[in-house]
Parts: sequence; C-alpha cells; structure tokens
Amino acid sequence: HAIFHLALGDLGVLPHQAAMIGDSLTNDIMPAKELGLTTFWIRGDRVFGKGDEGAADHVVTCLEEALELCGQEPGFEVRREAP
Repeated sequence: HAIFHLALGDLGVLPHQAAMIGDSLTNDIMPAKELGLTTFWIRGDRVFGKGDEGAADHVVTCLEEALELCGQEPGFEVRREAP
C-alpha cells in the first residue's frame, strides 16, 4: 500500500478523490479499493486475473474507456500525471 500513499501524497489528494486504473486485480485494484480509491480494472489477459473480479468499481477494456468514465464520476477531474 505504500506506493498508493506516496502517489496520493504527491498529488495532494485523499483516496476518495483519486482513481486507480490497472490491469492487475491483486496488485492494482484490490489494494487501491481497500484504501478507498475508485477503481477501474482493464480486463484483458487472464494472466492478471487472479483476484476478486468484483473488487473493481468499473471493468473496462482499454485505458481510453477508463479515462472517459473517470471524467464522468461526480467530483472527479481527469488529470494525467506521469508516474
């Protein structure tokens, strides 16, 4: 969870003000959801599918779809931050 806390601190936002877009349920979605982030799982290769598929708030097929949905979430502003 440390990486999520670091990213939130760098962005200056609280977990409920942020979203995690990722392709790994166990490494991206489930830990982010535990912290209170809105989650977008990019469903693709099932190699990353070892986790609770119900953990994601949204299931998408590509990054563009996730970003579009992020922009529609109440209180969300899409900011593209480089890692």
